[in-house]
Amino acid sequence: MATADGYHYVVSLYRLNHCRSWLYQFQLDARGQPSAVRPLAAMPTAAAELLGLAVSGDGQMIAYTMSACNGSAPQPFYVAVTDIRTGQTKRWTTPAAGSLSLTADGGTLYYTMDVQPGTSGVRAMPTSAPPGPAADHSRTVVKMSVFGPADQIGFAAISPGGGILYFTTFTEGPLGPSPGQVHALNLATGRSRLVYAPVGQPGLVTADPAVRNFLLQIQQRGPTPLRLARLDLATGRVTDLPSGWLVPPGAVLTW
Repeated sequence: MATADGYHYVVSLYRLNHCRSWLYQFQLDARGQPSAVRPLAAMPTAAAELLGLAVSGDGQMIAYTMSACNGSAPQPFYVAVTDIRTGQTKRWTTPAAGSLSLTADGGTLYYTMDVQPGTSGVRAMPTSAPPGPAADHSRTVVKMSVFGPADQIGFAAISPGGGILYFTTFTEGPLGPSPGQVHALNLATGRSRLVYAPVGQPGLVTADPAVRNFLLQIQQRGPTPLRLARLDLATGRVTDLPSGWLVPPGAVLTW
């Protein structure tokens, strides 16, 4: 994951046979050349699979989910944050979590949930909350029942200032999820608007570090069934991007 300045990066590496993840960092110089890769000092390793990696706009807080490794004994599922400055980690138990997003100052964590069909939504939690069940310290900001009983949220990202939540909705059909829509929710007024449709499939949507654009892999009919595109969240304008490689179904895009 890139931080907001576009030069500093955090990488998570998971090895199944070790049941462990490692976190690394590197940066790019003015010519785009990478530095040496080194362990992330605040949390170089964890005995779990780390998913949903997110970095705050100031680069001082990282968020992630922690799930049990395949074949290991049952373990609680966590959402967690690590303060880069202090090395302190907090984690909260939750039945499930998908994409994660932090406000620019790292003060609020937003995470998607889909425990069972019809329960998908987005919750917000202050990162200052004490450890424990996430449900005790978080609040629901988006309920999928507003968009239909069979819908799910595939991805959500909060604007740096914390005022607008962008998220995607998908309706489950007999052949799988629909192409989806991008919505913007004004947290002050509670009103949402449709930004763009179609957006592709769950997992094939991500935001740039400043949350000004979404990167989409859109499925369509015709001789070119897949296209890579950038969605301007302010205007709804979509710009096709050149790509000699598109990810297969079930994969995940990052920016």
